[in-house]
Amino acid sequence: MSNLSHDNSFAVLLTVYNGAKFLNEQIDSILSQKMVDVHIFVSIDKSTDNSLQIVKSYMKSFSNITLLPYGEVYGSAAKNFFRLILEADVSSNFQYIALSDQDDIWAEEKLYRAASIMRERDCSGYSSNLNAFWPDGQQELIVKNRNATSLDFLYESASAGCTFCLSFTLYDGFKSFLASCSERDYISSHDWLIYAYSRSNGERWFCDDRAMIFYRQHANNVVGANIGLFAKLKRITCLLFGWYRYDQSIIAKYFGYGESRFERLSRGVGAFRRNPAESFVIFF
Repeated sequence: MSNLSHDNSFAVLLTVYNGAKFLNEQIDSILSQKMVDVHIFVSIDKSTDNSLQIVKSYMKSFSNITLLPYGEVYGSAAKNFFRLILEADVSSNFQYIALSDQDDIWAEEKLYRAASIMRERDCSGYSSNLNAFWPDGQQELIVKNRNATSLDFLYESASAGCTFCLSFTLYDGFKSFLASCSERDYISSHDWLIYAYSRSNGERWFCDDRAMIFYRQHANNVVGANIGLFAKLKRITCLLFGWYRYDQSIIAKYFGYGESRFERLSRGVGAFRRNPAESFVIFF
């Protein structure tokens, strides 16, 4: 690490699985962050491409990259992130912790802006809007900075996890919770779990209206941008039959303050999600 101010020190948790096609661009964008001190911790889910070789090649030139032991199969981005959180040597020497996917591109002032806002607003969690982009050059802003509701954390994440920055205190508290969470291996949405933990513990969270990340869209996105008819139908299918209902039941169990489903419904349709249309769908 360099001798920059502790206030600008970031541990970046990067998960990888068969990411060779885009990994160089993402690592380059992290290493190019302005006015911050960055150390990248990498966990590679056992891959069939040369992701491991790419990371090792960077480690020959950059001392601020740490690779966790390689060879295990985790099977999901959430499990891989949980592995990083539980095993990476992230100490209080870092003021902030950021999450990174393998295939995005960060604006060069992403981390500095996050740190500045978190200090100015005295908040423990930060997320932002995103610029989705496609191979054909299409771009579209994904808006996530709608006003929080009283119960939104029980029904959605703050934004995509790849925009998240956490204070060390929030990160360390979540790590302790995660270590004791017997159902963590069944959670599909690591970002949602982090946000729910944060809000239920009274931590302040801010979602930036600036899009500080270029959010790559391709066939292998785990979730991706919810844009277009096909994407919306896919989300509805997940809502009715897939991971969403299961994740929501676990999150409600841990962070629902003991309320029954009926008691949550009685709070009204507007309490569920920040987007009124989505809140209406969830209500029914």
